[in-house]
Amino acid sequence: MTTNLTPLFEKPTDPRQLWTEHRIATELNLDQPNSVDVADFDGDGRPDILVAEKAGAGRVIVLRNEGGGQFTPVVIAQGRPVQFARAVDVNGDGRPDILLIRADAISWLENLAPRQ
Repeated sequence: MTTNLTPLFEKPTDPRQLWTEHRIATELNLDQPNSVDVADFDGDGRPDILVAEKAGAGRVIVLRNEGGGQFTPVVIAQGRPVQFARAVDVNGDGRPDILLIRADAISWLENLAPRQ
């Protein structure tokens, strides 16, 4: 199995220096990831990462931030390629939902995760 590495960059304290790259190791084998966004999907105070695929399984994945630079992938939806995905509170309940644009529809995935 091939391991994909998703880069994460850290801003240096000296603005004249380049950002430091950190890699988030995943076993996702992403197929044309085309959207990325950041939101606290589970309410634990840590930013999680939203990624969506334009091809392959058409997965919508949240990389759940476990702290200490560790992320756990959670597949939220799959089966239909995603052209665009964003985290936004669509229904105004204070939780980030996921807005999707697919070839044939605009839809949203409601965040029903219990708040921590």
